[in-house]
Amino acid sequence: VVVTGVDVTREAARVQRLERGHDDLRSELDAVLDRVTDAFYALDEEWRFTHVNEHAADILRRSEASLLGEHLWTEFPEAAEGVVRERFHEAMETQEAVTFELFYDPLDVWAEVTAYPSETGLSVYFRDVTERKERERALEASEARYRTLAETATDPILTADDEGTIRYANPAVRDVFGYDPDELVGESLATLMPDVSRIGGEGFDRFLDSHARWTDPSGVELSGVRIDGREIDLRVSFSDWTLDGARRF
Repeated sequence: VVVTGVDVTREAARVQRLERGHDDLRSELDAVLDRVTDAFYALDEEWRFTHVNEHAADILRRSEASLLGEHLWTEFPEAAEGVVRERFHEAMETQEAVTFELFYDPLDVWAEVTAYPSETGLSVYFRDVTERKERERALEASEARYRTLAETATDPILTADDEGTIRYANPAVRDVFGYDPDELVGESLATLMPDVSRIGGEGFDRFLDSHARWTDPSGVELSGVRIDGREIDLRVSFSDWTLDGARRF
């Protein structure tokens, strides 16, 4: 029997140091993912949870411990047949990130989701956007009510920016001024009311701030001009409001 041996003490020590370094790096990475403001979870190539941060656990209403190692489609079966499965598979097949929004009925949550694929799985970042979606729906409903009122009003209704450029005209402008409403969009209010451009030489912003009488609900008398050039007498009321941070009249 011939026995040979090789001293691997140094190699074993090096491997131990690498393993400790890997563990330290993994712990540091886990800590970073737990601190990110977005919810985050990671899946392996078999769709099993390998990491779930605190934000994700809160939104999913599950603990990290209850999800780690479990199958995504088993834990959330409603997602297995919808857009989540479709887009996640798309990301893995194309190896390109996907971003989408969805409403997840079991949790009554709107979420904005971004999934980043790799050869070993999927990293998923998402955020609860339920409040934003509710605000958007409320705004859409408000705009629909406003448009219905404006479109059916018998008096002309115009909106303009603080430079006096018309942004909207309702159908009633056709009866009073002779213009098609779409023709007026982008034109100056002075096209219809020449006196407006001569009020103190001021822009609309300063004009309305410094002339309270122009915002009197009873209105003020101005001269108007129809499309055929004929002058008409008007009683006009101005009011100001804000849209997307910009002032409108």
